[in-house]
Amino acid sequence: MESFKIDDQELYEKNEPEKSYSGIKIFLVLSITLIIIYTLFAIKDTWFYDLGCKYLNKEDYRKAIICFTIAMEMDSENIGSCLRRALAWYYLGEYDKALDDFQKYILLRPYDSFGFYYRGLLYIKIKQYNDAISDFTKVINLEPDSPDGYYERGKAYFEQGDYKKAFPDLEKSCSISTLEIDIYEYQYGCYELGVLKAKGIH
Repeated sequence: MESFKIDDQELYEKNEPEKSYSGIKIFLVLSITLIIIYTLFAIKDTWFYDLGCKYLNKEDYRKAIICFTIAMEMDSENIGSCLRRALAWYYLGEYDKALDDFQKYILLRPYDSFGFYYRGLLYIKIKQYNDAISDFTKVINLEPDSPDGYYERGKAYFEQGDYKKAFPDLEKSCSISTLEIDIYEYQYGCYELGVLKAKGIH
C-alpha cells in the first residue's frame, strides 16, 4: 500500500483562505445583526410615539400614557412623548403628574413656547394665577405675534380680578386674531372685553 505525506506548509496555504473567508462572514453577520437590532429599536420608539398620538387624538388618554411612557423608557430624551404624556395627564385631571411632565419638557426645551403655554393653562385650572401669568408672559416673549399668550394672560388677570391688566391683553389678542384657528380666542376675548367695558374699565 502506497503511503503519502501532506506537507504542513501546503495544508496551511490551503486552509488559510477558508479561515479568512469565514472571518469576513462572521464580521458581516455580526454587523448586519447589530444594524437590524438598532433599526428595530428605532422603529419601536417611533412606533409607540405614533400610536400614543393616535390614542391621544381619540381621547383614549390612559392608553396614550402607556405608549408615551414606553417611548420615553426607550429614549429618555423623547421630548415629544414627554409633552404629549403631560397633555394626557392634564385631560385626565391628573394635574400633579401633568405638571411633572411639563417641568421636564421645559427643562429640555426652554425656548419652546408650548411647554410654558400648556403649563400656564394648568395653573389657571388649579387657580395659581400668578404662576399662569408668568408662563404666559414667557409665551408672549417667545412669540410676540401670537394671540394665544395675550388671551390666556388676559384671562388669568380677569379670573384674578385684575381687570385693568386684563383689558389690554384681551384687546391685543382680539386685534391680532386674524386666522380661523384663533377664532376661539377672538370670540371669548371680545366677550370678556364687553364685560370689562360694562364694568366701566377701558
